[in-house]
Amino acid sequence: QGPQRSFAMPTARGYYTYAATATVTENGKVALKASLPAGVTTTENIPVQLTKDNGSTVTDGEFILPPNATIMAGTGEITFEIDALADGILEADEILNILATADVLGDSKTATAAVTIKDGTNTAANTLISISGDTQVSEGGAANITFSLPAGITSAADIVIGLAAGTATPATNAADFDPVIPATVTIPAGADHIDLVIDAATDNLVEGTEKLQRNPLQADIHLPLTYRWM
Repeated sequence: QGPQRSFAMPTARGYYTYAATATVTENGKVALKASLPAGVTTTENIPVQLTKDNGSTVTDGEFILPPNATIMAGTGEITFEIDALADGILEADEILNILATADVLGDSKTATAAVTIKDGTNTAANTLISISGDTQVSEGGAANITFSLPAGITSAADIVIGLAAGTATPATNAADFDPVIPATVTIPAGADHIDLVIDAATDNLVEGTEKLQRNPLQADIHLPLTYRWM
């Protein structure tokens, strides 16, 4: 839990609203404080309604925001916590804008705060792509290769994996496959794997065993990925 961040509820004395900012990582909490101006206390309880405000990029269900908090009589502030929930999704940072609304002794007032929720799924273990499947195929047959994220992990954006030709010899050539092997494979957003089918063409040539090598490359995603053959 980090330091408390404040946003004031202005009163008829002419105090102005200002926005607080805070940062929290998924599976963590951050404390915010709704307060009257410095040195001001209230003679009665002031309920403060808390809602997700316009401009938020975080999805409902990925955080817990209390619906209200109360500045108690004799005090000038109240602290409340926001829970950022783990979601198992590889994604960019998200914003939770908060609108606080209160009736301050008959005067309707609002204040705002912005909380940046950082992705907690982006760890070395969760960005490991496992590669599994067939290691050999006969002409006229098909090999199936699967590229998988760890169990329970998906991505908010497509993960495009480049496939670079390797140096194994004796090497196959493009005519040995129909259709040709793609330059990339894509794990779609919201999915946890993609299957690649490699069809080995029949060429009616008497020849030795040939080798196909493709090395996965980083492509088109903001996350550093690593790979392993299962």
